[in-house]
Amino acid sequence: MLNDFKIDFTNLDDVEIYDLLLQGRISNFPKGFWANRSEDEAKDVAIKLLKYLIDERLKFNIEDVKREVSKRFLTKYKLHTASKFFGRTAIIYIICTYPEARYQPWQFMHDKVPQSYWTQEENRISALKYVFEVELQWSINDIKENLNWEIIKQQGVITLHSYYPRSWSR
Repeated sequence: MLNDFKIDFTNLDDVEIYDLLLQGRISNFPKGFWANRSEDEAKDVAIKLLKYLIDERLKFNIEDVKREVSKRFLTKYKLHTASKFFGRTAIIYIICTYPEARYQPWQFMHDKVPQSYWTQEENRISALKYVFEVELQWSINDIKENLNWEIIKQQGVITLHSYYPRSWSR
């Protein structure tokens, strides 16, 4: 590994610096890389670096992201510090990075949705709406006829059982 102080970072853009980090040519981002920016700018850079990693370096598709991205993933790829701009959660970081993908917090394999997410009724309603309208493409009649806890479990929102324990008991 090269000594970090021997590299002149002044003419390198953020992605080039991140590439040096991924290659192991530097051990950390340069001093002040995150701290010397406004929070909005730091968020923009964090998003740019995660997009670079996922789209260019790893060439992940949507399912790869759901399967692989986690706190451990961010640590492995040196973006754990960047996640602090998103509440130190990989889930929020990825959702903010790819709003067009419409990732849902419960779709990630390795990180659990924070319990506080489900305590908010609007999040529970939003989750069910997403499952019925987007994933299952069910009508109201489909919901009335087919809804059961096994389907809720298959859709990754079984945590809702603790909020609605006596409902939908088929």
